[in-house]
Amino acid sequence: NAANSPELISKGLYDLTGNQAEYYHGESENSVKLKPAHSYDDGLTAAAEMCSIPDERVKFLELFDRLRLIDRFKAGNTETVFDYRRKTSDGRVIWVQTVGRLYSVSESGNVMCFIYSYDIDAQKTAKEMIDTVVRVDYDYLSMLDCRTGDYIIYSNQGQSKTPLPPFHSSCYE
Repeated sequence: NAANSPELISKGLYDLTGNQAEYYHGESENSVKLKPAHSYDDGLTAAAEMCSIPDERVKFLELFDRLRLIDRFKAGNTETVFDYRRKTSDGRVIWVQTVGRLYSVSESGNVMCFIYSYDIDAQKTAKEMIDTVVRVDYDYLSMLDCRTGDYIIYSNQGQSKTPLPPFHSSCYE
């Protein structure tokens, strides 16, 4: 179940028509910090502030704008998904995917939205490495963890004329 995924950062249920949070819960330290009683618009603004790239912030605000979501739902769209980079509480930047799933309440006609945000940093990093391997002819490919200073080296199957450094180390000498 996606709502119970270990990568889940936060989840919420919003009444878009009434601009009210029905439910919001931050699952990790990387979630948006919100008061229990808040409007959808206030939650959207707070979430957008965590976008680390200005163009992504603008796109996030456009995609998840409350009135635009309602209009898209009326046109038959029931899901909105966006991948972006988010600042974390410890200063790192991670890839996050936010998903909005729309439905209407039959009694009131109000448009509701389940919102889920997931940490997809590991998947994005793996995809970038695979894309790099496919595009580039290389002897070695390394990945540096800037937080710890550790690096991992991946070797191409072919023979290299370059001496092989240790596969995993925090020493650059």
